[in-house]
Amino acid sequence: MELSHIHYNSFHMDTHHKLLTFAINKQGALAFIEDVPNGLACECICPCCKEPLIARNKGKYRKNHFAHSSGCDCSGYYETTLHLLSKEIIKTEKSIMLPNYGNLEPQQIVFEEVEVEERNDCSDLQPDCVGITKEGLRLHIEIFVTHQIDDVKKSKIKEGNINCIEIRIPRDFPLDKELLIEFILNSTESREWINYPHGDWLYSERQKAKIIKYRNLHPDTRAIHAEKCETCMAYSGMIQKEYYDFINSYINRIHAWAIPIAKLSPQEIVNTHIVIQYTKRNKPYVWYNDRYNWIYPKDEKYTNIEHKIRCKSTYGFFKNLFDECLDYLDCMNEHRQCQHFKKQFEYNGQWYVFCSFKPKKVET
Repeated sequence: MELSHIHYNSFHMDTHHKLLTFAINKQGALAFIEDVPNGLACECICPCCKEPLIARNKGKYRKNHFAHSSGCDCSGYYETTLHLLSKEIIKTEKSIMLPNYGNLEPQQIVFEEVEVEERNDCSDLQPDCVGITKEGLRLHIEIFVTHQIDDVKKSKIKEGNINCIEIRIPRDFPLDKELLIEFILNSTESREWINYPHGDWLYSERQKAKIIKYRNLHPDTRAIHAEKCETCMAYSGMIQKEYYDFINSYINRIHAWAIPIAKLSPQEIVNTHIVIQYTKRNKPYVWYNDRYNWIYPKDEKYTNIEHKIRCKSTYGFFKNLFDECLDYLDCMNEHRQCQHFKKQFEYNGQWYVFCSFKPKKVET
C-alpha cells in the first residue's frame, strides 16, 4: 500500500507503546537499536534530555528499544526523535515532495546539497534544512512535529523573499525509517508553502524536464517553436483563409452597425463575447457599443415596429461567428488538427510543438 494514500489516523498509537528505537551515539549521529551493543555499552544518549540510555536489544517479549538508565520518564523523546530522523532523511535522500503551487501539481524535487540547522545571520533564521538545487535555488524546509512556524518567523521569511515549505509529521507517526522516507519523498499530504517567490521558476524547470522526457521517449519527433511549425503553418493558413472567406461572404450583406465587428480579430470577438444573446423572452440581440442591437431572421413574423433590423444575413452572421472564431483559434494556437501534431508544451512563455513532420532535404 502506498503511504501517500494512507490517512494519518492509520498511524495512531497508544503513547505507552511509543518505544524509542533511535538514539544519539557517541559520534553525535542517530543510531538504530539493532546497530548498537546491548546495555550501557551502546554509549548512547536520549535525543531529548541527553541522559544516558540502555540498549535493550536481547529481550524475548518486547521489541528491541532504548530505555533511560536512570529510569526517568522523558516525555519528549519520541517527537524529538521524529524531528531529528526527518532532517536526517532529507539530508541523506536529498529530496522531498512539494505541495501544490498555483496551477503546479505536487511534485518531487531533488537537491544537489542539503544544509541542516545552519544559521543565516543576515535573515536571523536557522531553518531545519535548506535544500539547494543544481541551479542554485535555495529552499528552506521546516519540520513541524510539535512546534509550528510562528508569525514572527513567517514575517522574516517573507521579508527576506525566501522560498520556504513546512512539512507536518504526525506526532504518532511510527519510528520507522522506511515509512518516514516514503512519507517525506512521496506523500502529498500535510505540507504547505510558507513563501514561494520563485514558484514560476520551478514551473519552468518542471516543463523543461517534461520536454526532455518526451523527446527521449519519442525520438521520431522534434520540438519546434509553435509559430514556426511548417505543416501547422500551412494548415493554419488554410483555416485562416476559410475564416476570412466567411467574413467576406457577409461583409456586404450585414447591417451597417455589424460591419465594425466583422473587422475585429477572432480573439477580440471571443474575449468580448460578441455573439447572439437572448432575453428572457427569447428575443435575440447583440450588445455592442453600449446598446442593444436587435436582430431577427427576415422570414419570421415580428409586428413590433421598434424592431427594424429584420436582416437574415446579419442573423446568420452572428449565429455562426463564434464557432468560426473558435475553429480559427484552435488551429492557430494549438495545432491540434494537424496530422503531424503529437504534443505541445509551454516553457518560459513560449509554446513548443512536438511534430513528426520531416521536411524534405533540398538537393544542391
